[in-house]
Amino acid sequence: MKSGRPKLPFPPQTPLERLANIVGYASFLTMVLFMVFNWRSMPDSVPTHFNIAGEADDWGSKWSLIILPMIAIFLHIMMEFVEKNPHTHNFPVALTEENAPKLYFLSRRATNLTKNICTLLLASISISSVKTALGNIEGLNSWWMGLLLMALFGVMIMSFLSMRKYK
Repeated sequence: MKSGRPKLPFPPQTPLERLANIVGYASFLTMVLFMVFNWRSMPDSVPTHFNIAGEADDWGSKWSLIILPMIAIFLHIMMEFVEKNPHTHNFPVALTEENAPKLYFLSRRATNLTKNICTLLLASISISSVKTALGNIEGLNSWWMGLLLMALFGVMIMSFLSMRKYK
């Protein structure tokens, strides 16, 4: 923990953060339920990797798909802890009593959005793997994956730039 940093009360989440959490939890639940309901129909061999064009280029046991929800759970728990403790974050500017509330808010929001975009990304990959294995689609939707990655990096860049205003 960083010494000398104020530990401020955790303010209520914004509507954007609440919406992102709903999307994140819904994505996770959809991923798990989709895998459970399609488990018996899936062949033993499923896509485990996709190339940049979204085509499956490696296959493995359907049991390997279980790693995606496990990663999502681990990521969610860890980022939830980080989100609730912004006084432990690193900032691109010096932290002062005056700018701490705003920097904590911006960092908390960035962590929240990153957590939920990552969950949506993992759910999309999992569902696409199942659908590809079942022969319903040809692979990942590269546009959707690109959009999610742009959103992920957009959150990081915008948060960094927003924090730099509070020197």
